[in-house]
Amino acid sequence: MKEVVSFGDCLQRQLQRAGMSASEAARLVGFRSRNSMFRILAGDTSFEVDSRFLQSLRQAIGDGWPAECWAELETALEIKRVGLEQYQSDLAFRRAMFEQKPRQEYYVETKWRGGEEKLPLQVLLKMLAEDARLEVVITGNCSRDVSLLLVQALGEHGDTDRVHIRHYLDISGRQVVHDILGVLPLLSKVWYNARLVDEERCPPQMAALYRVSVISVMQLRDDGSCVWHELLQYDDANYSTGSPARMRGRYSCCWTGTA
Repeated sequence: MKEVVSFGDCLQRQLQRAGMSASEAARLVGFRSRNSMFRILAGDTSFEVDSRFLQSLRQAIGDGWPAECWAELETALEIKRVGLEQYQSDLAFRRAMFEQKPRQEYYVETKWRGGEEKLPLQVLLKMLAEDARLEVVITGNCSRDVSLLLVQALGEHGDTDRVHIRHYLDISGRQVVHDILGVLPLLSKVWYNARLVDEERCPPQMAALYRVSVISVMQLRDDGSCVWHELLQYDDANYSTGSPARMRGRYSCCWTGTA
């Protein structure tokens, strides 16, 4: 997010960019006194006054100012209306709902089909889903990027009832709002089931496990056999199904095996 400034400071910046004085702006919107304009610039007016002023200024200038100038003023005005914290929360919600491309790639170090590879997480999940039905259990992994990746990798199979996800969400900390916003792309999917874990009702050791970012995948094959894959995240962009040594001391239960 760009530097946050008050509506008055943002307006002053736009006037300077346009080479326009406060007196000229006051005349454009029909102010009889320059004092009204100076009060807006000083931040001494209400949201309603600033909103009416911005509407009048836009009608007077229109395309004379670039679109990004009006966007900055609208943002500053909205922050004044709801407060910075609520504005940032609303912005995160809109991104989670409407931005449909992950901004970060995730990779898995794995032994797959006889050789060691580093595969994109999305590719590996698609390969697993193509081979069998999947029962997936997730802890941690509450970022919006991971949620979008799961939708893209497994959504087609989930819609045909070949994938089911249970996701355990820790709601005991201050991170809960961020986590719930992060999983919004998944919440409307019938193949996704979120389960809330409250630290007060859960043994401490179990609560700690629920905070570890793990994607556990059970492949249920048509012949009745099943294969279990456990993907543990060991840094911001990488998972592993390899030896515990690769986990750099963070986790010790990394394995892939047959159930």
